[in-house]
Amino acid sequence: MSGLRNDDYFVDQVKSAITLSEFIGRTVKLTRSGRDFKGLSPFGLEKTPSFYVSDEKRAFYCFSTGKSGDVFTFLMETERLNFREALERAAAHAGLQMPVYNPQQAAIRARRERLYAALGAAAGWFQAALHRDVAGADQARNYLQKRGVTLEVARQWGLGYAPAAGGLISAMAAADIAEVELVEAGIIGKSADGKVYERFRNRLIFPIEDTRSRRVVSFGGRALANDAPAKYLNGSESPIFKKNTVLYGLQRAIALPTTDRRRDHDLVLVEGYFDVIACQAAGVRAVAPLGTAVSEAHIELLWQRCGEPLACLDGDAAGRNAAYRLVDWGLPLLRHGKSLNFCELSGGADPDEVFRTAGAEGLLAALEQIRPLVDLVYEKTAGLIESPTPERIVGLRHSLLEACAPIPLQDLREAYRRTLLARYHVAFGHIDPVEDHIEIPADEPLPAEGNLAAAGKVDLQDGDVGAALGVEPVAASLALAAIDHPGWLCRQRETYETTCFGDKRLSILAGFMRRIIGDDIHPESWLDGRTLREELVANGFDEDIAALARAAVELNAPYLRAENDLILSSEIWSETFIAQERHYALKNLFAGDRGDLIDQLGQTAFYEMRNERDRLNAALTSGYLWDVLIAGIDERADRMGVG
Repeated sequence: MSGLRNDDYFVDQVKSAITLSEFIGRTVKLTRSGRDFKGLSPFGLEKTPSFYVSDEKRAFYCFSTGKSGDVFTFLMETERLNFREALERAAAHAGLQMPVYNPQQAAIRARRERLYAALGAAAGWFQAALHRDVAGADQARNYLQKRGVTLEVARQWGLGYAPAAGGLISAMAAADIAEVELVEAGIIGKSADGKVYERFRNRLIFPIEDTRSRRVVSFGGRALANDAPAKYLNGSESPIFKKNTVLYGLQRAIALPTTDRRRDHDLVLVEGYFDVIACQAAGVRAVAPLGTAVSEAHIELLWQRCGEPLACLDGDAAGRNAAYRLVDWGLPLLRHGKSLNFCELSGGADPDEVFRTAGAEGLLAALEQIRPLVDLVYEKTAGLIESPTPERIVGLRHSLLEACAPIPLQDLREAYRRTLLARYHVAFGHIDPVEDHIEIPADEPLPAEGNLAAAGKVDLQDGDVGAALGVEPVAASLALAAIDHPGWLCRQRETYETTCFGDKRLSILAGFMRRIIGDDIHPESWLDGRTLREELVANGFDEDIAALARAAVELNAPYLRAENDLILSSEIWSETFIAQERHYALKNLFAGDRGDLIDQLGQTAFYEMRNERDRLNAALTSGYLWDVLIAGIDERADRMGVG
């Protein structure tokens, strides 16, 4: 295998199939640092991280030792492997088979190199035709000028012109490039009777570069005649060109410096060649598929370099449908740290048009209008309702839950369900089923211990916490359950006092509970509900507890139902506490001056966070959060065979 180092194609294939931070992260604890990752050096002892990993560059650098390299170098340095062993290890991780080196394989490599050479020669001929006094070239140059592309930019991108009269075949023959290689490369065709013909005539030519090496692998051609049967035409697929594995402009995008403004979504997926050129001129790292729908391979290619790429598709109906198709492709692939965001430009414009009319700043501002994937899931599903009849509204709830089914990870699937149902409630309201409410007879005695929701019929006096101060029912229900089961506070020991269960009017109660319970709290704590409540009552909190019970009883929270399993109740209480904690933080944030907040957060973040606050409020107060949590727990139990 002495030729392994020279097999650039397979080596690049292995490197491209591996996300370096994930690979190295198996043995080195890495944390995100801007676009890169950092951790303690695996090559020596240190206390301050000096080891950096870049997924974009597919490289690492250790400042403390000066060592650097790629995935193969890392394996050779850390596991004392030679290059062949490192390549085998990395290929196995990527799920790729090592090539077998024999005369046949050598012939295949030589054949691929001939195709690269033929396409490189054709690219030079097309480019020269654009800038020479060739018949029709002035039309191509005028069209570029109309689209705002200077000849200098055209040179940078290697743009060319395919004359209406042809000439590529004869020019390539003069350069000793055989017709058979041009046919195999997909840039000339062959009819059933064996005659060859040039695929590109009277077209502006865009070289399509390999994702790894930037060598030309095919061409795209834009028709200059209005009556052409196809506005855009690609070369046919070949041994070195597969449409669904190539994104136009990817390597050039990676080479662009990233601004802080675009750091979170620093790869932008657009629709066309001119969109890519315009965006990159504005400093936006844009790429595009080759006139085909975005595929699973395209999404994975984006995710290798950016956790949450931004899809900026045309603002017309076709662009919206393309976005919905991308939603369908993306949901089954979702995983932690990998998602999609969307941006729809106003007025049906595309990025190229915005750049030409509003300049780079206008385009950058337009791209700030970011929407998360969950927005598109809701919009796509709810858009099927023409008029909101009761039957359709109920059906939409089921459709929203079904829309989450393709998401492979349970926690993500449940998070999407919670968010979608909360949004559904905001749009259509919520009517609790009659059976969700439990009537408690007025003369029923208070229990000596256990579920305090039954205390809801205690008469309230002026000054009671729940009645006079209007404590929120969700906060009251969380506090009551915590009094019943102090051990549940173990996972929230650091926050329940400061957040006051989501209502600052409970600060005195929460503080006193903290003093009684202390920091050494765990699920099987020595302190049971009876003891904690007796201690609270002895210190004058009896009326407060009764008031809280009255405030909480209308919610009928599942963790306050005596008949429910304690483990189930504990899990639902914990998830509710987390949601309430986030809602409390957002509510406090938006208590400030609106103008100051917009200045501080930016308009997009302001509205995103405000919408999140409203969705959480709806989910917490309507009971939908509990519906989704119980459905998720039931699903896990079914999958595990728990009856």
